[in-house]
Amino acid sequence: AEHNKEANFPRIIKQIEDILDFADHKKEKGIIHVTSFDYQKMILEQISDKYLCRMECCVVPYNKRPSKDILKKIRKFETKEALLDAHEKSKDPVVILSPSCWFGVDLKSDLGRFQIVTKYPKLPLENVKIKQKKQLTYGDDWYDMRTVYKLIQGCGRSIRNVEDHAKTYLLDKNCYEVEKNNKVRPWFLDSIKELG
Repeated sequence: AEHNKEANFPRIIKQIEDILDFADHKKEKGIIHVTSFDYQKMILEQISDKYLCRMECCVVPYNKRPSKDILKKIRKFETKEALLDAHEKSKDPVVILSPSCWFGVDLKSDLGRFQIVTKYPKLPLENVKIKQKKQLTYGDDWYDMRTVYKLIQGCGRSIRNVEDHAKTYLLDKNCYEVEKNNKVRPWFLDSIKELG
């Protein structure tokens, strides 16, 4: 799995850069959802310098930090609250890059006109409690539903009411697994458009 992640990353980086270059998005704020600090670090290390100055990140665990050179080029914050406060106040077209903004983040109106989901947000099986629940009789259904719930929540960070609008880009083909889940609301399924 680790090899696949690294093999697919140049394509993901290219897609992110292409999206950031769309005419509208050059002038808009947005968010890039990642599933771990490892993914955040990989993006920061591989994305072109042209885009680094737009990135806003929380300071990450020491062993997950990119180089000092990269840290000088991004906007970094000690807490998620400080990050969100600065994002709201900024006049620049900044982009949050975070594994911790899937829930409880309000990027209404111009605070988030686009969002990029880099990877289907499966729950980490390294977590003992998640692994135990997945092994129960209906554990696979529970696991799939929790993953879908996280994806839907992430997609809702930039669309906060019926008048709001944002574009969502799902870069991982596994995100389309949500279409097979019969518990997902039709309005969400209708909103999915493939990048392409």
